[in-house]
Amino acid sequence: MVIRLSLFSALPFAQTGISDPNLFNEFLILAYFVMGAIGLIYVASLVIRQRNLEKDIQLMKHLLEDEEETAAS
Repeated sequence: MVIRLSLFSALPFAQTGISDPNLFNEFLILAYFVMGAIGLIYVASLVIRQRNLEKDIQLMKHLLEDEEETAAS
């Protein structure tokens, strides 16, 4: 005698009941808030990196112009 127990037949026994569905909604809202905060922090870090790269490019151009001026004289 072979007893086959699939995952789907055991799943209802493994799940716990939600006594208050609003508690689940609060966790869902919290998860959306956390993911939004992570997204905003990531975008802010990209903006800061972009600004720093633009400053570095301007500095390199200035140094290259100074080097060309000293080489010409």
